[in-house]
Amino acid sequence: MTFGFGAVRLLDNTGLAVPEGSILMVTGPSGSGKSVLLEICAGLVRPPQGVVLWGDTDLWKISPVRRLSMRRRVGFVFQNHALISNLTVFDNIALPLRYHTGLSEWEIREKVEESLQKLGIECLAAKRPEELSMEQMRWTAVARALIMEPELLFLDGPTTGIDPIAGQRILRLILDERRRRTMTVLIVSHSMQVARTMGCPVAVLENGKISMMDTAGEK
Repeated sequence: MTFGFGAVRLLDNTGLAVPEGSILMVTGPSGSGKSVLLEICAGLVRPPQGVVLWGDTDLWKISPVRRLSMRRRVGFVFQNHALISNLTVFDNIALPLRYHTGLSEWEIREKVEESLQKLGIECLAAKRPEELSMEQMRWTAVARALIMEPELLFLDGPTTGIDPIAGQRILRLILDERRRRTMTVLIVSHSMQVARTMGCPVAVLENGKISMMDTAGEK
């Protein structure tokens, strides 16, 4: 695919393949387009040139209704968390269930409370985003991304700006969730420790091109 702003090409006729059920981390210099690449792969941004394939399906050659249905398979943790400021932590996590499912409020409450307990953040349920620390916002965003038990999980800087121990806990949680079911995970991070913890290969995005290296940092 190709993608850019004006004369700046963040993606220059380049491609990325993530096998089903695997984990891949994308790294590269600041401003190289890593977050844009993640959003394109998740179907949130349409590239002006190129294709986005989920399996054999070209995401932008199907109807909007079918595309919305396919997005129910996706969980996304944004770098800035993207929590809705006028909703509590509970309601932020419940939002995908209310939007994408026909579950009753009782069933939604049961699932959200189970998620809060699993992550150890049940004390945050009634708080709003402005009352949360960076780490608490990250846990809330992770809980929201996992609440639909996604097949595809996209993580933009999951450990950035938080305590290293908390970051490791988040990564271990993702690994535990992946062991429970088939889940493909694509991560954007500057930290090679993330790749080592996840035991995954690394794609380097630089000057619009992608190159691969192993977790030791060797191309």
